Amino acid sequence: MTDERTAQIRAILDSYHGGTLLAMARDANLPLPAKGTPPKALVRATMEARFFTQERVSASLAHLDRWERGVLNSLLLRGGSAPTSSLRREVVRIGLVTQAEPSEWRPGQASVPYAAGGYVGSPDHVGSRVFEDVIARLTLHGLVFSRFGDAQDGGPYFKLQFHPADHVYIPAAVLQHLPPPRPIDAPPSEPAIVRRGEPELLLRDLYLYWDYVRRNDVPLTKAGLVSKRALRAINQQLLMPDPSLGEARSETDTARLSLLGRLLIALNLAEAHGGRLVAAGGALGIPEFWRLPQAMQLDACVEAWPRLPGLAELDTAGASYDPLYSQGREALLRALKAQAAGRWVEVEDLLDHIKGDNADFLFAEYSRIQKARGTWYYSYSNSQYAGSPRVLLQTLDRHEAAFIRACLTGFLFEVGVVELGYDGERLTAVRLSHDGRASQASPAEQGEEAGSPPSPGAPAPSASDGDTGRVVVQPSFQILALGPVSLAVLAQLDLFADRQRAGQGAFEYQLSRESVYRAQQLGMGAAEISRFLTEASGVELPQNVRRSLEEWGAHHERIVFRTGVGLLQTATPELLHELMAQPETAPYLARTVAPHAALVATGALDPLVEGLVKRGLFPAISSTDPGSADHSVIIAEDGTIRPIHTVPSLHLRGRLARLAEESPACDGTWCLTPTSVRRAAGNRARVLHLLDELGALHRGPLPEQLVEQVRAWGGYYGDAAVETLTLIEFRDPEALDELRQRPDLRGLLIPFPAGDRALAAVPAGRLAEVKAILAGLGVRVRDGLA
Repeated sequence: MTDERTAQIRAILDSYHGGTLLAMARDANLPLPAKGTPPKALVRATMEARFFTQERVSASLAHLDRWERGVLNSLLLRGGSAPTSSLRREVVRIGLVTQAEPSEWRPGQASVPYAAGGYVGSPDHVGSRVFEDVIARLTLHGLVFSRFGDAQDGGPYFKLQFHPADHVYIPAAVLQHLPPPRPIDAPPSEPAIVRRGEPELLLRDLYLYWDYVRRNDVPLTKAGLVSKRALRAINQQLLMPDPSLGEARSETDTARLSLLGRLLIALNLAEAHGGRLVAAGGALGIPEFWRLPQAMQLDACVEAWPRLPGLAELDTAGASYDPLYSQGREALLRALKAQAAGRWVEVEDLLDHIKGDNADFLFAEYSRIQKARGTWYYSYSNSQYAGSPRVLLQTLDRHEAAFIRACLTGFLFEVGVVELGYDGERLTAVRLSHDGRASQASPAEQGEEAGSPPSPGAPAPSASDGDTGRVVVQPSFQILALGPVSLAVLAQLDLFADRQRAGQGAFEYQLSRESVYRAQQLGMGAAEISRFLTEASGVELPQNVRRSLEEWGAHHERIVFRTGVGLLQTATPELLHELMAQPETAPYLARTVAPHAALVATGALDPLVEGLVKRGLFPAISSTDPGSADHSVIIAEDGTIRPIHTVPSLHLRGRLARLAEESPACDGTWCLTPTSVRRAAGNRARVLHLLDELGALHRGPLPEQLVEQVRAWGGYYGDAAVETLTLIEFRDPEALDELRQRPDLRGLLIPFPAGDRALAAVPAGRLAEVKAILAGLGVRVRDGLA
């Protein structure tokens, strides 16, 4: 016997209770004293020498009934090792054994502490087909043993008995003496209902989110989340809007919107900057991601998903146990990758596979709770982990199952990695899709898969593989993007055409003078638009469309804005005419552009000022900064505004035009009026902004009477409403909260904030109804509040 084999046998014997070992030895007719209880050391030494032999194993095999042989064969088909719960489901499903019903539970369960209060299997239950009893008999015969999942990390928690622990196996010392397993004719494994994701939908919604961010202001809250108003606007753009937005308090309470936003940031398609979410690429730049083939885009999404922050697959109750979301997602992807191509796996078996690799894949304290020997467990790192170990483990098991289902039915389904099998509305099984297998394969495996035929039963490739869609430009200026058109093409179309409709199969645009002008403002010329449409559609543009684009381009170039130009303004046309004729100033003036204004020749500002001073004219010089108009007017209590200089600067005229009206007498004055103030204000924030602007223009403090008048005209205090409320005060907030949850009172008790007082408002006309319900609950309602 080799040292390794001896060490394995001794570890097995050391893990079992002495009474269990003695029963196994006597069942095998090993040479032990017939009377009394032999010493434990003698039992172990005898079993070590004689229990794991070919003769003993063959003799035990001969005693098995058909059910025991069937379970042993199923375990052999799994390589001789399996999670207990997974093997139980399989052999129950194929009819070899039965599940224990609560009515079959027998007293005396406390003798097996790791049974956690459930049914306890025993070899004494002769003829029973209950799974735990069959395993107990196989253990008695020395063919199947069990262990705790993390026994290698600190040893077993309790001495094992015939009732199976959470993992069953056939030791190598026994396995070598067993015949090869017989294949089992399993029932059809194809689920009744198969659902497949639509990854194109996810990518198009990801694009629509990005395009909205590219073309709109998306403010972030102090917590770095997209504001609720922006989320509502974005949700309206999506092909599949997020139904959770209605009841969400913030972005973290949403499902799909939060996922899309986090993906944009993780894929470097957007970033938080200056309290805003801004798109990568700028106004005209198209990030490389949108040019990638769809398969590579999906691979990038799957690679980013495990590490996405701010996503929560569990509800508040599950989240209170500090789940390791990233680690859990990575464990799920590894388990899916380990599945055979085209093979359906039950969701429970998938979870068993994950926990077999790492019991703490989602909750860091799971294995510690498993090892707890007492009747109470408490964690110093999280007070939520407090209670009976059995109840805690059952709770964590539920949350683990909910996490796996949320991942499978959420992101992994949307991105097309998995196909889901249902029995009615109940998710029962999962398998990797064709795209999912390619995504999870290594580069070498991807090469092999590309050159090999699909496995029997394996899902087929996506129908859109190899199809790039097409762009059609109609004489009506309608542009259709049909089929799986590249998202980079859509990103270009959205720059110069108005999107009329967005769907999974087609995007519809309308080309117009206004939409082309918008693109021209960004730096995209009409010739570039025409060239792009010709290349994207693969045919010449309709003649009327091509001519219109040329015409719109020519019109755009007729008006050109130039910067860095000097302008001279005079108080009267006569003065300007005189300056244009005088030798001290005329050489420095290019031409008149208005009765009161002339262009200054390039580089001639300084000599022009010198010439004006020689004539006794001292000009007021304005810079290119609009702030140069600050402190350049006097504003009277009645709202009359008088510029300090005879010729107000263009900056001053522009700023005054937004908040005041020019005097019809053309005497150079302006006036604040109710109309002009309402136009510039309208609410508290805009009134304050208007007062700040007036304070910047005025020399000195603003008159108090004027400030009050501006507030009144501008709606500073807003409107008010009056209504008579009916309030009910309850004993304490807890009682109010509990009553509000009742179906018959839902919506009838509206919390009324009043410090610590438990006040609720009752809708008009519903007081009698509320009183009747409260009376039935024993709540006496008296008139008047204390």
